[in-house]
Amino acid sequence: MKLKAFEEFIVEQVDIEDPEIAKQMNHFYDLQRKIQEYEEELEKMKDEFKGFEGQLRPIMDGMKETGEKLAKTEDFIVQITRFGGERKVPYYKDAFENALTKVNAATQKVLMEALEASKKVTQVKHSFKIDKALTEASFIEKIKGALKSAMNKLLSVFKKENKNIDDANKELAKLARS
Repeated sequence: MKLKAFEEFIVEQVDIEDPEIAKQMNHFYDLQRKIQEYEEELEKMKDEFKGFEGQLRPIMDGMKETGEKLAKTEDFIVQITRFGGERKVPYYKDAFENALTKVNAATQKVLMEALEASKKVTQVKHSFKIDKALTEASFIEKIKGALKSAMNKLLSVFKKENKNIDDANKELAKLARS
């Protein structure tokens, strides 16, 4: 497969010849890769943390009742920085649109003018991502990475189901011995 065929999709290309910018791009690219690896690792750990958080929830609920903010074990001190719970958040857009349906045309006009007058102009920064130029080798590596990720997810599902089956078989063996 020739990657040259993808050149037709490139709208505009700017060649950057400044070696300092190229060096910074390389550094930024390395940082992006590290962040991506950490994010993938974090996603794997979230399920493990959910179980731990579930164990801590009754303790934190009790601390909320008493107003305590520190909990101590032999090796750790846990400081509650913010107690969880329900929070009501008003949706002003929905309320505004609902109010517009309940007033006459003159009031609607005044409200719409007030809405327009309240809008502010803000500066939006550029957002970018740096990636290596696509070559046949890097394209194959990306496909390998995607396949490896998919296989790992599939294997984790099978391992989880296999554990469930093993647990059920142990229960059946206990019942059979009874």
